[in-house]
Amino acid sequence: MNKKHLLLFSFLMIGTFLFAQPALSAASDACLPQSPYVPKNVDLAKVRTAWLSWYNAARKANGLPAYAYDPNLDRTATLWSDLAKQKGKIAHKRPGQTVYYDYQRMVSWFKTLGLTFPNVKGMTFVENIGWDYYGCSASSADCTDQMIASIQHTYNFFIGEKNKKYRAHYDSIMGKQFKKIGLGLAVDSISKKYYLTVHYATAVTGTAKNPDGTDVQSCTES
Repeated sequence: MNKKHLLLFSFLMIGTFLFAQPALSAASDACLPQSPYVPKNVDLAKVRTAWLSWYNAARKANGLPAYAYDPNLDRTATLWSDLAKQKGKIAHKRPGQTVYYDYQRMVSWFKTLGLTFPNVKGMTFVENIGWDYYGCSASSADCTDQMIASIQHTYNFFIGEKNKKYRAHYDSIMGKQFKKIGLGLAVDSISKKYYLTVHYATAVTGTAKNPDGTDVQSCTES
């Protein structure tokens, strides 16, 4: 497996669940997680729109309904990308894990943040992660296009698994069982690496909290 792009599938068995959602439903700008590790000259809303549009174009081409962003998943994905930036590496391991991925510890991690996901025919949530390099001068007026071009490398890697034996990221994008996704992005200005997290869920129950258990600003989908 390419170490730059890894996946945690959290499942009991594969099921199908058809749904319909607006193509670009997203939280309002006021509800977007404000990572300290996204360059100020990058328009995160545009980056998010580009990412979701790639996903939904691929899904439409395969006769699948669109994904929609969920502000709570945006928060958990942003938290995980921020932690990756702080560590200088991204993986699926939560605190205390001794194996590469552990479904129950993942469930506990989300519960600590105030979220649970209904089991829909054996499916609950999935996490995709990736990293690559990003380059744009901090003195540039706007680096949004450069950021979009950089993260497209990770999207191309995910979608490029279509005809491969290992296609877990591709299967996440095309998942019939999920309705919601969240995107997290953090950039290390020294190493020039970005760390990207995508959380997928059947649905979301609860409201995301801060890691210390305190409440965050209440957000609802637009």
